[in-house]
Amino acid sequence: MAGTAATVFAVPEAVGFRDAAATRHAGEAFVDHGPDEVDFDLSGVRASSSLVVALLLAWLRHARGRGKQVRFLDPPADLRNIIELYGVTELLPLVGEVGEKMKEYLGDGSDSDDA
Repeated sequence: MAGTAATVFAVPEAVGFRDAAATRHAGEAFVDHGPDEVDFDLSGVRASSSLVVALLLAWLRHARGRGKQVRFLDPPADLRNIIELYGVTELLPLVGEVGEKMKEYLGDGSDSDDA
């Protein structure tokens, strides 16, 4: 399989305590063998939990330790709510319509609809 490597890691639909370590290691291996900018696709996550948030933070730390950039694409609403509850929205590079809406909601100070 020379030449083409996956550029997006699809985060599993559900992550439980039994498979959290394996999922973390798979994401770290993706970072290690991927390009300098790696993307994690969150659009398929159906069972959001604090485990998923912990994985995002672990992958971010792992990537930064290797001088790589990470983006978390299209987090579902319930995962965004957990991220906001934990106060780590500013730490996680959320990308996509929902990620942008969350940053808007939290207030960049750049948009104002005052008439």
